Amino acid sequence: MKSSEARLPVRALAGLGATQIIGYGTLYYCLSILVPDIARDLAVSEQEVYGMFSVALLVGAFAAPMSGRLADRWGAGRVMATGSCGAALTLVLAALSTGPATFALALTMMQVVSAGVLYSTAFTAIVQAGDGGRRRPSCISR
Repeated sequence: MKSSEARLPVRALAGLGATQIIGYGTLYYCLSILVPDIARDLAVSEQEVYGMFSVALLVGAFAAPMSGRLADRWGAGRVMATGSCGAALTLVLAALSTGPATFALALTMMQVVSAGVLYSTAFTAIVQAGDGGRRRPSCISR
């Protein structure tokens, strides 16, 4: 590594890694454990909950390009901070859901905001922090 290259503090990388573990655990992997209880509380089948999750993942996939554009324009750190607030809000909305429709909506919103807090945006944050803002993405006009 050249002396002129920026180095990220280990604490920053460890913090980012921790947020990824927490983010995936709360926004994605938790469903594998919670589906039986969610299905019971909503009076639907487990298959219906997994169907809601599948549709939410599909809708969330469409949010990923916008998340990338926002990370390029405003910085991945800002997108991740905003997305984390959105993720917390959607988790509260999911917890307060009173029926299948409100839960499906909260779950869909959760997957949309997850595009701004999970891997792709985190990797963008690492690159942006490491280059000190010197490189601009080719997709943004100068």
